[in-house]
Amino acid sequence: MTDPTQTTALAIPEKGPAIARIVQSIKGIVADLLPRYIMESGKKRRLTLGERMKMVEDHLVMSPTSAGSPFVTQVIFGGERRRVGSTLAQVTKDGVPQFEDDGRPTMGFVPEYDIVIIGKCELPDPKDPNKRVEVEVQPAILCNRRGGLIPYVTIDETTGQIRAGQAMHCIFIRDFDPKTGRENRRIRAVPLGLSDSAEITRYDDIVDRLTAQGSSKAWEKIQEICNNFGRAACFLTLKPAGSPATLGLTPVWKGWDFSDLDRSRCDFWIVARLGGKVATLGKKSQPLIIKDGLVPEQILRIEENWNSVELITWGLPGEIGDTELRELEQAEFNVDWLTLFGTSLYSVNPRSGSTLLRDALRKPPMDGMTAVGLLPPGGNREMAIATLRGLGAKIRG
Repeated sequence: MTDPTQTTALAIPEKGPAIARIVQSIKGIVADLLPRYIMESGKKRRLTLGERMKMVEDHLVMSPTSAGSPFVTQVIFGGERRRVGSTLAQVTKDGVPQFEDDGRPTMGFVPEYDIVIIGKCELPDPKDPNKRVEVEVQPAILCNRRGGLIPYVTIDETTGQIRAGQAMHCIFIRDFDPKTGRENRRIRAVPLGLSDSAEITRYDDIVDRLTAQGSSKAWEKIQEICNNFGRAACFLTLKPAGSPATLGLTPVWKGWDFSDLDRSRCDFWIVARLGGKVATLGKKSQPLIIKDGLVPEQILRIEENWNSVELITWGLPGEIGDTELRELEQAEFNVDWLTLFGTSLYSVNPRSGSTLLRDALRKPPMDGMTAVGLLPPGGNREMAIATLRGLGAKIRG
């Protein structure tokens, strides 16, 4: 029977590194939203991933009790309809659509509204980190890149009512201009549940072990959010808000005073609004799909940026093949490479994994590889060499 004190003793030091790996993954996801290039001395310079991650780290809200760690707390997001600009639409009078004498719809400026996703939580006071202040936060990332939006809220399709989603553990970023680094008053939240699935599972297992010993709490577990971050198939399925006459796009004016707006020139054209960011069609994209005089629901490749979303027309549901991403599950295994190669730490330099691999490729240890399951019974030399090459990183590591 396992000694419970040993289980706890093992789990407690594991918890810190586990959450650190999750946070590191999240910083990489956020860095991917930032511009790839900046202008320096009139020249365009490419930013490395490390430089973009450093930009994220420079604006994190940090924990006042754990040096070098970002502040983490739960947020319950809600949403409300807010006016976000103006657009042109058919004029109505007492609820009745109006038309010109020639039968065309009478168009006029109308306020444009969007569901803005917001949450409230208590963060360390910048003036006194030992105190907490309630602040409003907005998500930094909206699209899950596998067809839909991250479920911060749910919307009743019948009534249009916005309902709060489940509590999410988040880290927080003081919003900034990626071009200048200058901060503003907005706080962005990023759910830890977007991290790598395997890391979340490991962390939740640690919490389970600690909870069983009374050293942690079940609510500390992180709820995984399904996504396609870091993978090839990144897409969004939506019905563009525009009309066939405008090729599915919607004209948007930033101003609210209709008397100051110029009908002949809008500020930009959008495909849709996505809870706080605008989705526009990429410059290299084909036009949105118009079918039978209508703008149907369609699938678009997606690139989410810090303040906006860029889309590329891809195709119609059911006409572009299977968009579900299937990952091959790979079991984790460990092999005592020194024993397999018939040597020991006393006779091998710790850095000589590459030397061991080169020797093994010349004369593969066939019997040993079969014994530990790296080769099937009757496996040949070519199969052994291919296996060793495929596992080279593990051997050198």
